[in-house]
Amino acid sequence: MNADDMKSFAAILVLLALAGCSTDSRSSAFKPGSAVVRSVLGDVQYGNGGVWKRLRVNRELTNGDQIRTGHGSYVYLQVNGSTSTLVLVEDSELGLSEMMAQNALTTRTALEVGKGKILGKIKKLALDSSFHVRGGGVTLEISGGDFQMSAEGRVEAVNGEMTVQAGGKTYQLLTGEYFDAKKNEVGRLPAQPIILN
Repeated sequence: MNADDMKSFAAILVLLALAGCSTDSRSSAFKPGSAVVRSVLGDVQYGNGGVWKRLRVNRELTNGDQIRTGHGSYVYLQVNGSTSTLVLVEDSELGLSEMMAQNALTTRTALEVGKGKILGKIKKLALDSSFHVRGGGVTLEISGGDFQMSAEGRVEAVNGEMTVQAGGKTYQLLTGEYFDAKKNEVGRLPAQPIILN
């Protein structure tokens, strides 16, 4: 190869490298995530604006799916990989508004409690991740910890710190505190008795 051919070859390599970089940056965009059903007890159904179907273990649910539990029933879900687990208790409804994942660590989750309540255990999220639950005009934002939230907007911080937004105001909850949407106030949860066997 002469000097001109070498320059052309080098220019082509640079263009290919740049093309490869742009492909990598596109692959880092958020893509639809899912919720996987890990356990079902009793009458639990799912739907997406149409017919309700019986929900079974290992079923993957997507953005826009709705879940409802009957009396004496519950469902245990793993949301957006292994970072978040939820229990939808009896006589409850949950909407999976948004479940997006960039990779195994970076996720965005938004849920809507339409009826009843959910329990959640969220492992510490990456800085660019988010986890929101809405219900009763209240939005809970949590980046790690255990919580309980009802469709009426009552939030209990079982473990960890979390933020609640309601009525245009923001409230911080610490372990053992609750937010009462009816009174727009933060209080302490009653102490749990220690039972020795």
